[in-house]
Amino acid sequence: MTELGSWQRILSSHLQLALTFLSEPLWMIPDVEKKFSRNIQTNTINKDGRTLKLEISANSVRVSVRLRSLDSLETCILIQYVSFIYHRAESLIVLRRKAIPGFHLSFLITTRILANLGMEVVQKMVTEIVLGLETELAESALFPHQRARKVAKTFLSEFINTCEGDNVL
Repeated sequence: MTELGSWQRILSSHLQLALTFLSEPLWMIPDVEKKFSRNIQTNTINKDGRTLKLEISANSVRVSVRLRSLDSLETCILIQYVSFIYHRAESLIVLRRKAIPGFHLSFLITTRILANLGMEVVQKMVTEIVLGLETELAESALFPHQRARKVAKTFLSEFINTCEGDNVL
């Protein structure tokens, strides 16, 4: 839990710092979404195999998150969770429909969203989505191992009972 706690502190503090830079009103397209914009500051933080990328401009912040290195089972579960979340991108205002290549999740926070919801709500929403996804991923990856252990124990107990009945041991 301490590993997720430190990740939560990093995510929350850097997001709060990035959101304080938003000042200009949003007119058309957020600056971070434009192909060629010179006024973007990029900040990348790596911690415990996780990556947080903040792209900050005057009217928007794009937050991209890559979770820790995953094995094949966790990758499959992550794809399903992210797909589920992206289908509900309309209700999660800050979530982008598609992540930046190389990242699992991307959020776009504009001055309009910040004015409507407030900094604390946006910060809490992003943090809860990321940490909730990590927690669900960890729990889902543990479930097959627990189930396999139970099946193996049941199978081996039957085998041991059969051997004891035949006086093999």
